[in-house]
Amino acid sequence: MPPTQNPNTTKIQLRRPAKPARATTITTTKPAMLFLYAAVLLLLQCVPYISCDYENTWNFYYEQPCCSNEVTNYAKHKRDHVREFNCGKLYYRTFHMNEAKDTLYVGAMDRVFRLNLKNISSSQCDRDVINLEPTRDDVVSCVSKGKSQIFDCKNHIRVIQSMENGDRLYVCGTNAHNPKDYVIYSNLTHLPRSEYVIGVGQGIAKCPYDPLDNSTAIYVEEGNPGDLPGLYSGTNAEFTKADTVIFRTDLYNTTAKRLEYKFKRTLKYDSKWLDKPNFVGSFDIGEYVYFFFRETAVEYINCGKAVYSRIARVC
Repeated sequence: MPPTQNPNTTKIQLRRPAKPARATTITTTKPAMLFLYAAVLLLLQCVPYISCDYENTWNFYYEQPCCSNEVTNYAKHKRDHVREFNCGKLYYRTFHMNEAKDTLYVGAMDRVFRLNLKNISSSQCDRDVINLEPTRDDVVSCVSKGKSQIFDCKNHIRVIQSMENGDRLYVCGTNAHNPKDYVIYSNLTHLPRSEYVIGVGQGIAKCPYDPLDNSTAIYVEEGNPGDLPGLYSGTNAEFTKADTVIFRTDLYNTTAKRLEYKFKRTLKYDSKWLDKPNFVGSFDIGEYVYFFFRETAVEYINCGKAVYSRIARVC
């Protein structure tokens, strides 16, 4: 079951604008209109390339000086400047960059890859990877709920965050619609049992059940109560997607293996806090964590359904 909490102790603030601005209407002058027409005509010249297949379109963009055969002063974009990495159809959706280590971590289906930022093509599918597949019991349970065994009932990695100066990674995946989190070494090896991290193992409210859901998370190591590290997330906390939450995990004293501060979350089943939001990102700035998302504006529901961008500030 997803975590619940006394609403009176919640320290999360959602600040909605008094009157969210609707789409801005721009009045275009005649010179601007002429420029717009010229831009449209220029795009129309490129239509033959748009209709080509992917490979040809890619080559046209990177190897042709322009959309037409006319001689121009623009330098050609060479295809050999592009680096690629592909280990099959694994739904690469989550990215985390460690600039200090020149490494890009990629979360995919059942896997986390480690790519060399200087040349991702040098990374190898069977070497620079850790497999995090769901258990057979998790898969059976997932299939029994009507989900697809070849897609839904996999472990889609949706959160990758650095810990301890980048020496470890916090990872969370859908785990066949039963979210699970892990802590691993940054070289993509498992921790020994003697280094077990307390509070890790159940990923509910930390990453989504559904691999297609928009979610966000950020690992904050400084500025929390007791200056203890913790994860802040925005995601669905139930299989049915009825409980969308902004959440902060329990805070543990990792040395003493002791819980110091209980988790915090937004009110459950309260559309005045969150109304089926689509999360975009989260950022640790100063004393706050900011969540960016979009949702239906309940304050303007009488004027028809309208989607507004929101910012939530977590104290």
